[in-house]
Amino acid sequence: MHAELNVRFELSIDENKTIPLAALAEFVSEQNIESVLLESMVESLDAARVEALCGEKHAHGNGDQRYQRAGTDTRTAVTTAGEHEFDLHYVEDTAADHDERSYFRPVEGVLDFDGQNRYQQDIAAKSADLATSLSYRDTADHGDGIFERMPSPTTINRRVREYGSKLKQFLPERVSNTEADAVIPDGTKCHSQDDDRTYHSVQATLGEDTADNSRSLLDLSVNGDWDETASDLNEIDAVTDDAAVVSDGESGIVTAFTDENRVHQLDLVHVGRTLDYNLWDDGVFSLEQRNDIVSEVIDEVFHLKNSVAKHHPNEEFAAIRQRIARTTERIEHLYSDKRDNHVTAG
Repeated sequence: MHAELNVRFELSIDENKTIPLAALAEFVSEQNIESVLLESMVESLDAARVEALCGEKHAHGNGDQRYQRAGTDTRTAVTTAGEHEFDLHYVEDTAADHDERSYFRPVEGVLDFDGQNRYQQDIAAKSADLATSLSYRDTADHGDGIFERMPSPTTINRRVREYGSKLKQFLPERVSNTEADAVIPDGTKCHSQDDDRTYHSVQATLGEDTADNSRSLLDLSVNGDWDETASDLNEIDAVTDDAAVVSDGESGIVTAFTDENRVHQLDLVHVGRTLDYNLWDDGVFSLEQRNDIVSEVIDEVFHLKNSVAKHHPNEEFAAIRQRIARTTERIEHLYSDKRDNHVTAG
C-alpha cells in the first residue's frame, strides 16, 4: 500500500528583524507539524484503500462494484505525535453473508488502531514504563510535561495490568531451558486502588549466567506465591539444580528456592541491614557499637566484592580464595574484639 504526501510550508521573516533560532524552533513546535503529518498520512492511506476497493470517486460504473462507499466518521487517537482526529471512510461489502460484518474501515487492514483504545500503544507503553518508578497519579502528571496528552491514572493502571498479563504469558517460553546458575528473587509492596486490599505484592525473579555475566527476567508476579514461582521455574529448567540463591532474608524466598543442593546468600544491600537487626535483637551492644560493627563489616564485604571483580575476569581464583579467607578472618576477629571489649567494659 502506497501513500503520497505533498507538503508545503512557507516561512516569512522581516528582513529588518533578527529573531533567535530558539524562537523559530518554538514556532515550528507550535504548528504541531508531526501531528499534521501523521493525520495526513493516515487519511492518504485511507483514501488509497477505499479507491482500490471502490474505484475512483464519482467514476462511471461504481454502482456495480461489490464494495460501496458508505460515508466517513471521525476516529480520535492520542500518540506521542499529539492528539488526532482522523476522517476515515466506511465501505459496505454488498456480498457479505448475514453472519459477516458488511461495514468496515478499509484503512484498518493496514493500520492497527489498538481496538477502541483512544491512547495508542506508544503512549500506553511509556505510561506503563513511568509507572514502574512513579505512582499512577504522578505518572499522569509527569507525562504531561513530556507529551501533549497523557492517560488518566485509571487508564495507566489498566494498561499496566494488561501489559503485565502479556509479559506473564510470554516469559515461560522466553526463559525455558535458561538454566541460570544464580537466581535473584525480590519483592516489594505497592499501594492498591482496590477496595478489598491496601497493597499489592510485586514479585520479580532474575536469573544470572555468571559465565556470560548476563541477567534476564525469569518471572514477574503480583500477589503470587514464592513456592509456586520456584516450582514453575524448576519445571521449565530455568534454573540449575545447584544455583546460588541471592536475596534478602525473607523466609518465604529462602524456603521456596533453597534445598540440599542450593545455598542461600544475602545480597550486599541486606548484609548490613540484617546484621544490624540481629545485633539489635541480641541486645548485647549499644547503638554506637552496633553502628561501628555494621560499618566495618560492610567495608570488608565491599572490599571482597571489588577484589572478586578484579581477579575473576583473569580467572585468578587462588587470589579470590585468599581474599575470602582474609575477609572471613577479619570479620570474626572484629566481632570477637567488640564482644571482649564490651564484656571488659561491663
